[in-house]
Amino acid sequence: AGAVVVHLLPTRLAAGPRFHWSLLFFDTVLVALSLLVLLPGEPVLLATFFLGSLVAVMTAESPGWAIGGLAAAGLYVAVTAGIGEAAAGAGLAARVLFLVSAGYYFLFSLRSMNRTARAVTLAGRESLQLKALLQITDAISSSLETKTVMQRIVREVGGLVETSNCSILLCDDRRSMGYVVASDQDPNADMLKIDLNEYPELREALITGETVIVRDTAEDPIVEDVRAVLQEKGYRTMMILPLIFGGDVLGTLYLRAGRERPFTDEEIRFCKAAAGASANALKNAKLYEQARNESLLHKATGEKWRQLLDCSPDIIVATDAAGVIIEFNGAATAATGLTEAEARGRG
Repeated sequence: AGAVVVHLLPTRLAAGPRFHWSLLFFDTVLVALSLLVLLPGEPVLLATFFLGSLVAVMTAESPGWAIGGLAAAGLYVAVTAGIGEAAAGAGLAARVLFLVSAGYYFLFSLRSMNRTARAVTLAGRESLQLKALLQITDAISSSLETKTVMQRIVREVGGLVETSNCSILLCDDRRSMGYVVASDQDPNADMLKIDLNEYPELREALITGETVIVRDTAEDPIVEDVRAVLQEKGYRTMMILPLIFGGDVLGTLYLRAGRERPFTDEEIRFCKAAAGASANALKNAKLYEQARNESLLHKATGEKWRQLLDCSPDIIVATDAAGVIIEFNGAATAATGLTEAEARGRG
């Protein structure tokens, strides 16, 4: 009955562990009541059925045969033979087949339920990861301010992967100094300078351009020189992903966690996708800031040039190749009575 319900119900409703155990309990009670009604004089059969069900549940994740059903059937035969109540011929065979079948049923039903639960859990995690990547993409498309974008990225990644610290760092050309541009533990971090010689795991990622995963800080040789410091801070596992754009390593996405469980393959794939988006955002933001700074510089230079022209006592009129006026200083205005706006564009 439980298996039928699982296959008929929508996946989202049949995914919870409480629902699975409720179905298993329902099936057990239903079969037990059937035995009491149909075979009221066989307590041994009922007891061995319960035993077989229990063993099947305990061994559901173990490979191999339905140990519960086989054990129950063997125990039933031994006990009934010992007390002289063994059924004869076809009756005994039917009872043994029932116990073995019940063991198989509970075993594979529970395995099926567990697979469904794992699939739904995985789908839920993937949905959260997709949502986080969409949030990151939205941050990249809605702002070109480096600090705003990077802070949004570390907040999304750190929250989903459950790290103790998630940060984004830039590096200089010599890979000797790093600059923390965003950290989920310190929203005020802004170009915080660090010596990369004190972070061998960061230097490894920056030099090789490959993802560095420290599964256990107590054993990984990469962090041998700073092992005591990391353990004092409570970091057990770390992941460093280089931010690469056009072959250039711009910096790293740096994750540290105090949990004993290392990063899973699923988390690593998600972080690599986030690192790729971070590299693009970082490059775009840097190009934007460079263009903005150049624009401000040109504007300041133009204003200075304008002041020099206006302060000159000489009449200065500049034209383009077509003879159209493009510059008209204060002395020219005083001599002609035309303002700069009126003079500009005349041929």
